[in-house]
Amino acid sequence: MSDLPVPQGVSLNIFQNQPKGLKLLFATEAWERFSYYGMRVIMVLFLTAATQNAGFGWSGGRALSIYAIYTGFVYFSPAIGGYLADRWLGYRKATFLGGATMALGHFIMAGPAVIPWAFEQASGLPVEAILIASGLEMGNWSMTPEMSGAIRTALVSTAGAADASAAALSTLEWAYLLKGWSFYLAITLLIIGNGLFKPNMSTIVGELYEPGDQRKDSAYTIFYMGINIGAFFGMLIVGGVGETWGWHYGFSIAGFGMILGLLIFMYYADRLLGEIGKEPRHIYDAVEAVSQKLTSQDVNHIKAICVFAIFSAVFFIGFEQAGGLFNLYAYEYVDRSFFAWEIPASWFGSLNPMFIFIFAPFVAAMWIRRDATGRHVTTPYKFALGLFLMALGFLCMVASALDLQLSADGKSHMIWLVGAYFFHTMGELCISPVGLSMVNQLAPARYAAMAMGFWLFAIGIANWIAGQIGALSETFSEMTIFMGLAVLCVVAAGLLALLNGKMMSWMAPTAASTGTK
Repeated sequence: MSDLPVPQGVSLNIFQNQPKGLKLLFATEAWERFSYYGMRVIMVLFLTAATQNAGFGWSGGRALSIYAIYTGFVYFSPAIGGYLADRWLGYRKATFLGGATMALGHFIMAGPAVIPWAFEQASGLPVEAILIASGLEMGNWSMTPEMSGAIRTALVSTAGAADASAAALSTLEWAYLLKGWSFYLAITLLIIGNGLFKPNMSTIVGELYEPGDQRKDSAYTIFYMGINIGAFFGMLIVGGVGETWGWHYGFSIAGFGMILGLLIFMYYADRLLGEIGKEPRHIYDAVEAVSQKLTSQDVNHIKAICVFAIFSAVFFIGFEQAGGLFNLYAYEYVDRSFFAWEIPASWFGSLNPMFIFIFAPFVAAMWIRRDATGRHVTTPYKFALGLFLMALGFLCMVASALDLQLSADGKSHMIWLVGAYFFHTMGELCISPVGLSMVNQLAPARYAAMAMGFWLFAIGIANWIAGQIGALSETFSEMTIFMGLAVLCVVAAGLLALLNGKMMSWMAPTAASTGTK
């Protein structure tokens, strides 16, 4: 796509002719996504790592199930966070509270490594070694007599005691339980914080522009670049450090990244955003909202958002295999050797943000070019194209599974995984930034953040389903899953293309007046 023509007046200086506040939101979101994607890319690997390697020792299915719950709630919570911001907090206060909560969650993610060390300092017992010797999986909620017996046996064999004291056994049991509880507390805080942060940052982007401003689609594509620059470096740095030096070091780096993003936001918000997002939306609307009834146009817009949300969910059911099943597949089945060096499995996830960083300016320029020359690509057709590209990516994974069956060493060539990430990324550029812009333009003004939260809620359902599908890899072959997802995306693309006329009628007149095609 590098030979796409750039229209007159459009520069690859991505911030040209954009509000200054977009730079701030770009930078803040980049650091937040650095922390989120960095943590996420090692989460499943951490849960499935052997306890001898400071992991939880879970099976792939169990890890992908908890991953599905976590990523699902990460996208469910913005519906609540958007409502709180619209009604009481305001976008900026909600963004700050969300970021601070997430930073705390990232640091607590280091708890499973820090807690045994702290107990060792207090008790003098080799806590970590004893827990490993017990043979128990980490991360259980409660202590059973069988588990207590396994810890007692390990205490006697490891510490060399003839009879383990009740105090020593109690110390080890609490260390074991707190190691798991800290993980669950951490992901709970990350879910709550994300719910406050994510919908409101996206809404503030839209607040930078007047209704009808045709720069909005491109602004969301630029904003999406910030997301993916952060994700790229997060996966490389957090993933590399976590896999190589220790999971808790990776989680801690994610926490520092979130804090840095918050500091940038706090320092520059007033000078670059002015009054945008300071007060809840209901205050702005108090005078003009004589009636809270939605107009027929509002209802049609909401219907359009809901239908697009369904197709977006189909896309993300496939796309979110990257954080779970693709990670485990790369770790177990892909030949990751590069000369004498083995590429960390988590690094393949960074291909997605890298491709976005490379191609997003050209895609944004392409939409502007087509609009300027009267060859508009409607939002339904953009979504359909994205779904078709997703299907091509899964066909690459089908080819990888075939390569795996035919290979002598039981490993597939990495080129297939690279191809899948490329096509999925190009599909994402046709759906995610366009979808964010569409929601911002179609949502009734007084429900802007809540509508953004609903949009993310639908993606949350997709994330949960994606994780459950990934967990089925223990029952069905990867090839079956990859082929099934490819067929699903092709069918969805065709159906949405057929619905183009109806969708455009629901989007009018906003579609005609704002450039949302």
